[in-house]
Amino acid sequence: MRRSPGGTARAQRTPSGPARAGPAPHGRPWGSRSGTNLPRTARPGPRFRGSGRAAPPRGGDRGGGRGWDPFVRRNLRAAAGVSGRCGGGGAVAMAAGPWCWGPPPLLPLPPVLLPVLPVLLLLPVLLGGARRLRRGRAGCRGCARGGRALVLTAHPDDEAMFFAPALLGLRSAGAAPAVLCCSAGNYYNQGEIRKKELEQSCCVLGIPASDVTVIDHRDLPDDPAVEWDTQLLATLVLKHIEAKNINLVVTFDAGGVSGHANHISLHSAVRYLHSEGKLPEGCRVLVLESVNLCRKYISFLDVLISCLLPTDALFILTEEETEQAKRAMQCHRSQLLWFRRLYLLFSRYLVVNSLRLL
Repeated sequence: MRRSPGGTARAQRTPSGPARAGPAPHGRPWGSRSGTNLPRTARPGPRFRGSGRAAPPRGGDRGGGRGWDPFVRRNLRAAAGVSGRCGGGGAVAMAAGPWCWGPPPLLPLPPVLLPVLPVLLLLPVLLGGARRLRRGRAGCRGCARGGRALVLTAHPDDEAMFFAPALLGLRSAGAAPAVLCCSAGNYYNQGEIRKKELEQSCCVLGIPASDVTVIDHRDLPDDPAVEWDTQLLATLVLKHIEAKNINLVVTFDAGGVSGHANHISLHSAVRYLHSEGKLPEGCRVLVLESVNLCRKYISFLDVLISCLLPTDALFILTEEETEQAKRAMQCHRSQLLWFRRLYLLFSRYLVVNSLRLL
């Protein structure tokens, strides 16, 4: 009870309920500012700075009512939009990282990887498609069975480096391929060695030595800077075609695959024979397609690309036949420099040959 200035006693009303009589605990009057004499549930809780929102009651904290769990307090402050370690407003702070609730935000993709991303996404498709095509069919599309085929090369090792799929495919199609090499490859004075290596390589590819011919003419040197005489070369090639009763000629296109001048000379000679009508009746000419540098060195991944593009003949080797082609190339021991060993690993010409009619 408390007396009014007029002398009458009146009851003191507590903040949490009706008026209570009697002395207050701890010797302090009811309603004092300290609030320590109020029941726990009646005490005003602390407020967040800048938010105007009261904190939840302390009854459920780990400290037995003596304080909040720091982790809970930190997250409640973040949810209320108070600046702290997470910063920002409630919804943003809740997903701001390991100090708040929710997963951390995704990191942006580096700009350098943006052009590579489509390739990485298409890589499994290319791998699966190429492997399935190699298992499903290895051979020739667009070549009739039977007949006699001639693969026209410039140097010993061309038959394995560039034409192995065509040779194995023609042999599977029953075309009985033969090889005509227009030089002995004597650029480093290794002509005799390279002739023997050519016979060994053709033997691995299933072509007997009787079907392998080397033209060793002094006017047809193995030199990347020399273009062979078209008339002379055309005469020698035509004589061999007529002697062997050839009805299909396979050689380089105008790009020569590698841009070698001797390769391009072969194309010029055969094109001259074809345009002048000097080839035997019914004799067709297929030229090996030159591709860009990217396609040239993606190995069997180019199988799917070659199947999607228009061609007149397509030869695809299985994995076993590709190993056979590599063994044929390894017969050219004098030519197995470090860059040719890399060629064995990455070249598409040991897996697929795409050709066009002249």
